[in-house]
Amino acid sequence: PTTMTVPLIALAVLSVVGGFLGVPASLGGSNAVEHWLAPVFEPARRTLMLASHDVHAIEYILMAVSVVIASGGIFMAWRWYTQTPDAPAQWQQKFPKMYQLLFNKYYVDEVYDAVIVRPIQNSSEKVLWKFFDVRVIDGVVNGSGHVVEFTAGWLRRIQTGVAQSYAVVFVGGIILVVSALFFF
Repeated sequence: PTTMTVPLIALAVLSVVGGFLGVPASLGGSNAVEHWLAPVFEPARRTLMLASHDVHAIEYILMAVSVVIASGGIFMAWRWYTQTPDAPAQWQQKFPKMYQLLFNKYYVDEVYDAVIVRPIQNSSEKVLWKFFDVRVIDGVVNGSGHVVEFTAGWLRRIQTGVAQSYAVVFVGGIILVVSALFFF
């Protein structure tokens, strides 16, 4: 559907543009990202005493290593799943702990869940919801309602709806104001 296709197209275009922005100088590019981040990495570069030719050598080595690793992974996957489909089961029997570790993606999700997700959920439930929301926020809202209810109950006694009572209070207020002005 277009709700999936359009964002994927936008991400693909941005990836291509970002890739062209980040072509390293060792491959003939200007690497705009590197120049933009140069002030950040300059202290580390001075500390490691890397010259520009050393950086090019390191870039070539890292590119070669990543291509070799990716090619090896592609070759192994092709071989295992097309040439010898029983190879993964054999590896699982030979190295069960390693297979379990890789199958569970180094248990990153489980560790993330235990270290970050569950503590945030627990603190959100116990502190933010049960204490702050229920006692503080609801307390302020309900407390303001109780103040209005109390004040309205008191003012209701004054508001009788009888015009003569209002006139007496009005005249009494005038007498208080005039006497305050006259005697003070």
